[in-house]
Amino acid sequence: MNHKRLLLIIYISVILLTFVLLLTNKLNPAGFSYSLSDDLRVITIEEGYITKEVYQFKVETSDALRIVLPITEANQLWELNVAIFALLVATFNLIYPKVIKPQTYSKWITAGFILLLIVLAAFHFNAHLELHRTISEMIHSMQ
Repeated sequence: MNHKRLLLIIYISVILLTFVLLLTNKLNPAGFSYSLSDDLRVITIEEGYITKEVYQFKVETSDALRIVLPITEANQLWELNVAIFALLVATFNLIYPKVIKPQTYSKWITAGFILLLIVLAAFHFNAHLELHRTISEMIHSMQ
C-alpha cells in the first residue's frame, strides 16, 4: 500500500508542478506569448521556448485583439490538454487493478487506451499547429 501511495504522491506532484509552470510561464506548444503595454497601444509578442524572438508593434485595439485571441486560445487549449491527459491517466490507473486487470482482454483494453491517448495527442497537436500558423501569418502581416 505504501508503494501505491508514493506513486500517487509523485503523480500529483508532477501534475501540480506542470500546471504551475504552465500558468506562470504561459507556455504552450504553439510557442507564442504576449504582453500588452499599460495603455494597450503596444503589444510585445515572444516566439520560441528557450531562445525567444521578440516582436513589438504599435497597434490599434482591434489589431491587438486579432493577435491576442489566438495566443490565448493556444494557452487555453494547452491547459485543457494537460488536464484531460492527467484525468485520463489517473482514471485509468485507478480502475486498472480492480476492473481491467482481472478481465481476459486486459492487454487489448490497455492497448486501446494507449491508442486513444495517441489519437487525442495527434488531434491536439494538429490544433496547435493550426494556431501557430495563424499567429505567424498575423505577425508577418503586421510587419
